Amino acid sequence: MRTLTLLTFIVGALSAQAQFEIDSFVYDSEYDDSKFPIIRSSENPQAAELINIVLHHYALEKVYEEEDENRFENVFPPEGEFHGADDFSYNITANNDRYFSVSITCAYTGAYTEYHTQYFNFDAKTGQPIQLSDMFGLSAMYDLADWVSSSIHEQIVSYMNNIDLEDPEGYGQEQYELYAECAEWYVEPQSLSEEYYFLTDSSITFVKGRCSNHMMAALDELWEFYEEYSLVELQSMMSDDGIALMFREQLNYNHVTVPVGKVLKGKIAGKYPITMIVKHSYGDSYYGVYWYDKVKQPIKLSGELDDAAYVHFTEEVNDKTTGKFDLQVMQGGKLDGEWKNMDGTKTFDITLMIAK
Repeated sequence: MRTLTLLTFIVGALSAQAQFEIDSFVYDSEYDDSKFPIIRSSENPQAAELINIVLHHYALEKVYEEEDENRFENVFPPEGEFHGADDFSYNITANNDRYFSVSITCAYTGAYTEYHTQYFNFDAKTGQPIQLSDMFGLSAMYDLADWVSSSIHEQIVSYMNNIDLEDPEGYGQEQYELYAECAEWYVEPQSLSEEYYFLTDSSITFVKGRCSNHMMAALDELWEFYEEYSLVELQSMMSDDGIALMFREQLNYNHVTVPVGKVLKGKIAGKYPITMIVKHSYGDSYYGVYWYDKVKQPIKLSGELDDAAYVHFTEEVNDKTTGKFDLQVMQGGKLDGEWKNMDGTKTFDITLMIAK
């Protein structure tokens, strides 16, 4: 069995610095500046493109195009309004020949303004997103959730024990009640998000949200929780694909499951190239988006997985249902089936694969 050591990561980090080059797309405004990462690679441009596709889709609600002077147009507040996202910034925590990890933060204004961070982790060989379940199996995910929840519970209880309940300003009791409710939540293991984690050259950090809502935020001294573990420490818990990632090898995606979060490529009727990204909603429900590569206009998808391992999507354009996909879920992240228009007069074969 191959063994990860600290030396593995030190040598890897020294020999593979700056696997990708990063350009910043900057928008200067009267109130604040926004900066967004554009990923480049002369040696692996396809991987860089897939990373850009994912970042633009999730953070900017756009289909990535190399030349685009209006990258923020779908998320910035309309002129004269406040609702929307702005003040974008990013932070890169890993850029080696195994994986690439970046977080993107923005200020989102609805009824009030809150800063929100999204975390993105990618296979450096292919540019595909790395879900937590790519690295760890179900049993390991449960054990990790137990570790993280127990640690957070201990932190909260420790802080509660030092709260001054006789605070003359009267905030001590409110703060204690805030954390008591939160501590109760973490008595049992809380599942880990597929996306809320980030990698460094030698560690993984799981991110859990704060105890407070907006109204109680002023009382929250603990804020978000960051639980860091050495990747060497977690080797025995990793799946085959997790180990492959650490050793710069191809991930196989051998399990038969809907390829959630991956960038899928295929051709409708063998001649119309499309790109699709699927997300899991809850239970057997899924949603996503696809676009024709030539047109680059996103088309919304929503659907369900049936007992026969077929996922059925309906597509929507301008609030009108225009077609549907019936796709069999196959090994290796493959979706195979057909697209039909709504009256059934047109039917085309389609096979989608995880882009590599």
